[in-house]
Amino acid sequence: MGWVYITLGRVYREGDRIRVGNFKGYVVDINPMRTKIFEIGGEFTASDLPSGRVITLPNSLLLSEPVSNFTKDVPYVWVDVPFDLTYETDFPFVKAEVEKIIHDRLKDKLETIRERYEKAVKTYHITDEPFIDINFNLIPAGSWIEFRVTFPVDPKEQYVIVTEITEDILQMFNKYPDKVRFPVGRSR
Repeated sequence: MGWVYITLGRVYREGDRIRVGNFKGYVVDINPMRTKIFEIGGEFTASDLPSGRVITLPNSLLLSEPVSNFTKDVPYVWVDVPFDLTYETDFPFVKAEVEKIIHDRLKDKLETIRERYEKAVKTYHITDEPFIDINFNLIPAGSWIEFRVTFPVDPKEQYVIVTEITEDILQMFNKYPDKVRFPVGRSR
């Protein structure tokens, strides 16, 4: 029955990045009885890097577990990158600079991401869901603010892009110590 679900429902195909229940990875082989995935993350790594394991999932599992396909309709995921900053931080300045950094890193991809997102919204008849390429959240967390920036990335490049953008943001923060303040000592 799981094989019928995969083939007729076009749930995934070889090369897709999926999650079935708690298992996440790239589909490397499908047959009527089972699906093999090259695991991403898992119990041995905290990031979205390959673990090196190939996991065999019985196709019947698809009938009882949620299935997510990260590469089918909108082949991008939105990621959060948090920073703890003090209330004295110049947040309008930080938002503008962070937005420049992300646009510089993703400039060649943002229009394609927008197009794929808007196509999926039309396909699934989702209304009132505008495309937001970069979003900021400021969350009070005691004596500091959790500054979160959310942006879309290709899941296959996620760990590289997030690391590069985080490094760029931290360099910018350190370049402007009068505008960006980090909590220190007991204030944290």
